[in-house]
Amino acid sequence: MAQLVVNGVDVSVVHIANTRALRRTGLLGRSSFTEAMWLPGIKSVHTIRMQFAIDVAHVDKAGKVLRVQTMK
Repeated sequence: MAQLVVNGVDVSVVHIANTRALRRTGLLGRSSFTEAMWLPGIKSVHTIRMQFAIDVAHVDKAGKVLRVQTMK
């Protein structure tokens, strides 16, 4: 876990999924998630078998949020 400021907004807890195992598990098995998860180097995400909607922020290499998309 780490602390991150994105576009001036403090995201207090960030889970970094930087291994294949962490990315594969992701948020599966959770009924909610109030923190943020960073998937470095990932160009796409899916929500197969997810129990709740998530917001996905697309970020450039400089850390600037380009767009946010809600995935159900």
